[in-house]
Amino acid sequence: MLPESILKVSRRPVLFFANGIGDNLLNLPALRGLRSGLGQKMVLICEARRKAFFEELEAPILGVEMTRNPRGFEFDWRALRDRIAECDLFISLSPWMTPSLHELIRALQPVPTIGFGPEFDQSILRGESIHALDAAFTVCRFLFPHLDVRSFCQPPRCIWNQAEEIYAIRKQLPSSSRILVVHIETLPHKCWPTNHWKEALARFLNLHPDIFALVIGDKAKEVDSDLPRLIPSDTMSLPSAMTLVATADYFAGIDSCMLHVADFARVPSVALFGPTSHQKWGIRFASHVTLQGNGDMESITIPEVVRALTAIVSDTGCKMIRSL
Repeated sequence: MLPESILKVSRRPVLFFANGIGDNLLNLPALRGLRSGLGQKMVLICEARRKAFFEELEAPILGVEMTRNPRGFEFDWRALRDRIAECDLFISLSPWMTPSLHELIRALQPVPTIGFGPEFDQSILRGESIHALDAAFTVCRFLFPHLDVRSFCQPPRCIWNQAEEIYAIRKQLPSSSRILVVHIETLPHKCWPTNHWKEALARFLNLHPDIFALVIGDKAKEVDSDLPRLIPSDTMSLPSAMTLVATADYFAGIDSCMLHVADFARVPSVALFGPTSHQKWGIRFASHVTLQGNGDMESITIPEVVRALTAIVSDTGCKMIRSL
């Protein structure tokens, strides 16, 4: 069935999405695009704990309790089927398939379904060689070819609720200072050693006396030093940390959700990648220097990071990728 035919008959389209917080950010442009095209008749299904994150869509949201496993998310598909009894078009943006989702799709028949995988009536090819953000947007582009992903790539609206808190932090610093926010924590294999961060930031700050480095994450205190302009915070909430990143002068970090926030806010960034690919998960819009390690994070050296940080503060329009 052609997209025009599908959309013409649909009165209650249901959009399904669940994944990690970083994937929530990368799929936000696609969700915004689908909301733009489908209008107020769209209903979103997401993890119950993520409802607030998606409230900006201004669409009805059904929060579902889900359990994550290596294959994806499991949930009570029978209860969910009953909650969406009026669904006449089911669209999934989730890149995974579990028994729960498979059973839900089967139970919805003959309602047309769209998603990534042969289980759906309309299977969308998810390009694995392109950026994850663009891969997610392929569903949106299938239904609404005229939409441009760049029109929907802004930071999540919910983070601005913390603007006053972040403004208060900035007021404590000299008015002429610049802020570098550093995020050092994600899955262990994607992290750069904390002692490397500590040394790199010390060298960088010695070169730039007007810059303050605010380090965020549960392990932020591990990079603490005697430098008064290196400020670790391991207690900041996720929304507040996102707001801090989005309003920073510069950002440095690893493959994590904060990198995507900085990218959406067009904050000049230094991105460190090792086992994962910058082509799929890296900076898409902001000026940046990306350091791609040789399969691991240990291959990224301290001098390389110092040079990368110096590059973005010297030229906020730079876009450079270095494979190490």
